[in-house]
Amino acid sequence: MLTRARYGCALASVLLIVAGCGGSATLPLTTPASGAPAFPAGTVAGWPQALRDAGHSGRSPHPGPQDGAVRWRRELGGRVTAGPVIDPAGTIYAAAGNGTLHALDPLTGKDRWVFNAGAAYGSDLTTSPALLADGTVLWPGPRNRLYVVDRDGTLITTVERAATILSPVVVDAVHFYLVDMSGAVAALTLDGRTARVRWELDLGDTSYGSPVVARDGTLRLTVDQSVVAVQDQGDRGAGLWRFSASDISEVSAGISPEGVTVFGTNDGHVYGLDAGGSLAWTYSLTNLTYSSPGVAADGVAAFGDSNGVVSLVQTSDGTAVRRVQAATTGQRDEASLWSSPVTDVRGDVYYGTRDGHLYGYDPTGKQLFDVRTEGPVYSTGALTDDGGFVVGSEDGALYRVG
Repeated sequence: MLTRARYGCALASVLLIVAGCGGSATLPLTTPASGAPAFPAGTVAGWPQALRDAGHSGRSPHPGPQDGAVRWRRELGGRVTAGPVIDPAGTIYAAAGNGTLHALDPLTGKDRWVFNAGAAYGSDLTTSPALLADGTVLWPGPRNRLYVVDRDGTLITTVERAATILSPVVVDAVHFYLVDMSGAVAALTLDGRTARVRWELDLGDTSYGSPVVARDGTLRLTVDQSVVAVQDQGDRGAGLWRFSASDISEVSAGISPEGVTVFGTNDGHVYGLDAGGSLAWTYSLTNLTYSSPGVAADGVAAFGDSNGVVSLVQTSDGTAVRRVQAATTGQRDEASLWSSPVTDVRGDVYYGTRDGHLYGYDPTGKQLFDVRTEGPVYSTGALTDDGGFVVGSEDGALYRVG
């Protein structure tokens, strides 16, 4: 498990101007170059990356499961902290801490292929692979490497970074972004069998969150106690603004269709920032948060905290739509969320907790199911197009509910 370090406000940035605690700094806006990828248009099929899409919506356009029937439970040979992803045909891709990446049949959970990186890895951070349109898998695996694997499970190439690689974010058929735990972000293009780095920026000392892409193509990244906006100009990245809170952020940001950036920190608050990086609202949690927000098209952000409370918040003004607290017989922090809740088209919420439960709740607060696993759940789940909830557990298994 990673040591969770705490930081003060006085942090230096190599390439961006830094504001003081609770403030933002702005750099001049620049015009995107023609070589920069655009935000993906159209409907996404399956669940091809962490929190489903480059905008981190965390929401499926299909109904999720309405009961706790476990369709299958599949042992993967090591703890399953990583979040699964799903291609348009339904194939599920999931990694285990023993250094294996599995492509699984969605109906049976049986392997279609297994790629072995030859080294164990993993922590309490939930990272996910990402899928390109042609089925190529981008897997942040062992030894600080991104493994680029074709749809048949054959290695194409690897990309090495200075530290653990977080969940890749894909924006089109060949362009994607990587952040690693050293606080660096890189823009890459897959040219045939070569992953070419177009540019990279050193944003700070430590990052726990993957990038999120706004509809205007700009990125939001969390590093140290800040969220940073970066513009992709094709051959270089340009910093736009930085907002700093009073404590470290250990989550990814989310962003609404209107450009409101949502991110949480260890100071017990979630912040909403307008398109220019100024504070729009603050939402008080019952504890700190390790739960990255998903922000759906209707502008509702969903995230959890370390007391096991799931909040759904309107990103326009930070008001609570509803809160969910799962019942627990132990301490409240045992039911904490160290991953992200996901939602379906009806507003049903699905998530796992550190005390090993998988929950589903409908919009009225009625519990749909409570499935017990045999270990903590740090994995952020994915919803299948045919009504399943797929998620991993520290017990070494991947579960499909529904």
